Amino acid sequence: MNDNVLFGLYDKLSHSTRDAAQDVATLDALAQWVKTQPDADHAVEIAHNCIFEIAKSPALFVPAVTRWLASDEHAALGRALVDEVSVRHLATSTIVPYDMTDVPESDAILAAFRLCASGNAPAVSLGWVLSLARDLPESPHAQKAVSILLSYLAEQLPSATHRLLRLDNSKLKDLPVAQQTLARLDEVDAIIAQLPELRELAMTSAMRLAHASFKRSENRDIQRSARESSVLRYLATEFHFKYANRTTIEMALGDLMHETSMTMDAHHLSMELPLSEVTDPLYGKLNRMRLAKGLPK
Repeated sequence: MNDNVLFGLYDKLSHSTRDAAQDVATLDALAQWVKTQPDADHAVEIAHNCIFEIAKSPALFVPAVTRWLASDEHAALGRALVDEVSVRHLATSTIVPYDMTDVPESDAILAAFRLCASGNAPAVSLGWVLSLARDLPESPHAQKAVSILLSYLAEQLPSATHRLLRLDNSKLKDLPVAQQTLARLDEVDAIIAQLPELRELAMTSAMRLAHASFKRSENRDIQRSARESSVLRYLATEFHFKYANRTTIEMALGDLMHETSMTMDAHHLSMELPLSEVTDPLYGKLNRMRLAKGLPK
């Protein structure tokens, strides 16, 4: 980060102690700096360190999202922040809570709709919606938004929503709307478990082989792209091992060589796609565009 202005903003955002008024001023200054740049997307890319600090702090994330995601003027910043926080919480198994007490109600509601429409990590969007229900219990607009968005998440992301509501141990899980949604998903899950399996709809052996071949080819393409774009290939030596779960490598310690063994474990990370994106992509996109407009009149 070479720009003195950006470095000053990053220094303020990275402080461990937070001051609400100072944070808002810093966020506004960052948005203004991006706005003055000729290429907003490039400016957002340069300001990635600032966005990283905002994404990891709920106290910064809430005012930033309500300012940027609810405003078309700062759309580039809003998209980048949502992408960053989504990556951060992609593997999170608990609902992420947020404090909505110090942000405008209309902005918090619109941000909730746009978070759900953006297809980000379910832990973030579900956490925002339930935090809205907790912090604005007397607002009819907020409660209507919560009802619409919980129905959307339960219908479009049933597995992720069910898992988060079932495993979470925070106070958000005890909200009546959360309990109602969990009961509905439990009922649907029980109905699905009782359905008969139609062997006629299962893939044939030839189809399974073709699918496995396609997935292997797809995985090779993904791995090749990851290797080409990774900075680690300039810093480390790559070894290929086949049919093994442990390996021994040599380590240099001064003039001496030592051998050490390493265990290789399989690791994967996946994210549930909205149901409508799989069954009817055109409707799924239109549905998310409609959702991004906010609370229906």
